[in-house]
Amino acid sequence: MGPNHSNFTGYYGAPKRQINKKLIFLIAGIVVLLFIVIFVISAVLGKDNIGTQSQHLSVRLGNLTTLTSAAAKELGSGDLKKLNAETSIITDGVQSDLAATLPKKIDKSIEADEADTTATTTLQNAALAGTYDASYKQVLQQKLESIMALLTEMYSKTKSPSLRTTLSSDYNNYQAILTNLNKIKS
Repeated sequence: MGPNHSNFTGYYGAPKRQINKKLIFLIAGIVVLLFIVIFVISAVLGKDNIGTQSQHLSVRLGNLTTLTSAAAKELGSGDLKKLNAETSIITDGVQSDLAATLPKKIDKSIEADEADTTATTTLQNAALAGTYDASYKQVLQQKLESIMALLTEMYSKTKSPSLRTTLSSDYNNYQAILTNLNKIKS
């Protein structure tokens, strides 16, 4: 082999490397695919993880709406009637504010967890015993506190500034209702 040989590249006699264009495209495709996979994984992991909480909140708000509707007929105290109406209006507003966040479909296990037979039974017995207002006040306080705890939990888990603002506003509205409820003598 002399210097005129086609695989001869110079002084050391190393053969020329043939670059395979298919291999370059394959490597480039794998790199692009890896970037896409990493992006999708980071997007999924970076999303707000409030799906379960939003389902619980949806059911609790529905339960509160049912409670306020039923209580409107039973309450004797004018102050409680007024507060009940305000609670109903605020709850409708919260449901409207969070319409995009609250799921349309609720998991059956969450519906079962949030079933509210105790409050219903308590209030039915209180109506028969003539102590509806006092019992309603306790039940409403429990419901408001559980909703407010859930709003706080969702606030801490979301990264969306607009959702945080909405959750904070809704929390403050329920806090005002709770404060007024505690001022009412039963």
